[in-house]
Amino acid sequence: MPIPDYESLMPSVLRLGLDLRSGKEAVQLLADEFNLTEEEKRKTIPSGPKTLLKSRLDWAVTYLVHAGLMTRPQRGHFLATDLGRKSLELHGPKINKDFLLRFPQFVEFLSRRREPVATDETVEPFPSSGLTPTELNLSSPLTPDEQIGQAHRAHRTRVA
Repeated sequence: MPIPDYESLMPSVLRLGLDLRSGKEAVQLLADEFNLTEEEKRKTIPSGPKTLLKSRLDWAVTYLVHAGLMTRPQRGHFLATDLGRKSLELHGPKINKDFLLRFPQFVEFLSRRREPVATDETVEPFPSSGLTPTELNLSSPLTPDEQIGQAHRAHRTRVA
């Protein structure tokens, strides 16, 4: 089975968060739940040494935290909030980015933008990715780390 994208991980991550979990512990539990091979467990993101599963777990936790469904009570750990517990009970497998859009704090999180380094009129998108250096595709199933890696590979290919 391929490594699930971060949205597909959200219900499982929230379920794991019913008890205080460390990221390291969660990675192992998710790998077991999705029957990942040793090769899949070792697969890293293009931009660094972090594993793909850990990156997707981190993004799922980030999105759930910003929606108010989880909290990070200590570094490297996460825990479901009362709202997260209720959401899991009522909506279970339907928890994904579209579901999180019903929470105003999540919408506000997605709408935040850093000061752009250039306007879209002056920066050409990276080839075949559609990304400019100042934006990421929020509708993509890829994490921002994966989108950056994909854009970087496309850019290097074009330069070569």
